[in-house]
Amino acid sequence: MQAQENEAGQSPGPVRRANSRYYLGSRELSKAPSSLNLQERRQLGEKQHLVLAMVGLPARGKSYLARKIELFLTWKGIRAELFNVGKFRRLRCETQNINSSADFFSADNEEGKRVREQIAIDVIHHLLDWLFVEGGVAILDATNSTIARRQTILDLCHARGSKVRVVFIEVVCDDQAVLEANMKQKILNSPDFEGKDPEEAFRDLKQRVANYEKIYETINDDRVSYIRLFNIQSKLHLNKIYDHVSRSLIPYTMALHVQPRPIYLVRAGLAVNTAASFEDQPTLVCKTEGLSAEGIQFAQDLAVFLHSMHGQED
Repeated sequence: MQAQENEAGQSPGPVRRANSRYYLGSRELSKAPSSLNLQERRQLGEKQHLVLAMVGLPARGKSYLARKIELFLTWKGIRAELFNVGKFRRLRCETQNINSSADFFSADNEEGKRVREQIAIDVIHHLLDWLFVEGGVAILDATNSTIARRQTILDLCHARGSKVRVVFIEVVCDDQAVLEANMKQKILNSPDFEGKDPEEAFRDLKQRVANYEKIYETINDDRVSYIRLFNIQSKLHLNKIYDHVSRSLIPYTMALHVQPRPIYLVRAGLAVNTAASFEDQPTLVCKTEGLSAEGIQFAQDLAVFLHSMHGQED
């Protein structure tokens, strides 16, 4: 990635976080059934302790989606808390003087793997402690990229009792435009890259992604509950989503997008019987009347404007 230069031809300098609230919401420091009968499905709808575990490679939009879900559930009046493993990992690495560059995430780095596994387990225990005290929905924001890690999550949650319901949310991104936008946002906002040269930060992120790609295992076990979201857009793949909280996420996640898009608020064109009195009563519109000549001209001009702004196909 080429670092953009300013008018004086100078590099923009080290990355500075554009938003210090990037991880706002993160707190400081058995096996899935193979089949479900009607009674079990009813019980799932009554669960009061829900864990939403994010799954996906770095820079796929997991933290963005996790934060959006937390805000959405809070808006619905549901107690929700976000637990970001990266935040705990940075704190642990700082206190133990551990270098958390891309090599730390390599599968060949046995010490790094041990530290990362222990951090993940500590965060899950912390999450479950909160869940059983407060109740509601706990969101585990991490890559959770292997079958073994996801099984660990299930085992630790089920060890606390049958009240804990686990739903995995996998974020898949194969759209290069969306992926590039995600990477730029991560470099700008993540504390991992604060103070780094933009090109160095991008290379480090790419290497980190490559390390995870070597071991990444998508969810293919239909015994577990999961939502798979493609490119932070309206394509979803669902499996065993029974409880009302998880179901409420479906229309919400389908409406999300990471790329900017315009929204136009347009008045209806003038109707036949309102054209003459529009100057006196501009809010008086008869919905059953057809468009007047002025209304038809307005509709045609609006179509020309939209096509000029966004192209004929849009």
